[in-house]
Amino acid sequence: PIGDLDSILQYARDAHFEITTAQVADQDTLDRLGLTGDYLQLIGFRRVADQPPQAITAAYIRADLAPEVEIISALPGSISEWIEEHHQVSVERVVQRMEAVALNKSQADRLNLSQGYPALRTVRRYRAGNGDILLLSESLHPAGRFAYEMRLDRTKA
Repeated sequence: PIGDLDSILQYARDAHFEITTAQVADQDTLDRLGLTGDYLQLIGFRRVADQPPQAITAAYIRADLAPEVEIISALPGSISEWIEEHHQVSVERVVQRMEAVALNKSQADRLNLSQGYPALRTVRRYRAGNGDILLLSESLHPAGRFAYEMRLDRTKA
């Protein structure tokens, strides 16, 4: 279930981030995501125990806030929680966008699926109070391996 920031953070606590690539994000990628400045790009899998990967995830961490890759690999919580604890910068808002997509050949090969397999793409922008993007995550969740459930209550004015 998802309905607030804590539920998003719980996913990061439950699904370990298995990093396969760590590099400085290139300008084309930053432009595609609407990021400016220097960001560390981490690519890997979100996985629970010995289950098939729940997602391919790319995380973009503002370079001046990024921990060492070894620290991220051993985190019991989320990257945003680490940033808050070690840099005293609060995540005030997360904007999440979800869309249905088809996996390209490279993505499908990494997940041991066929090209064109359906997936849920989620992009989360973690913002400080001043609007700066501290962290951005982009995940591809193959159909059948992950689901969101939300509760929507009617508000009466």
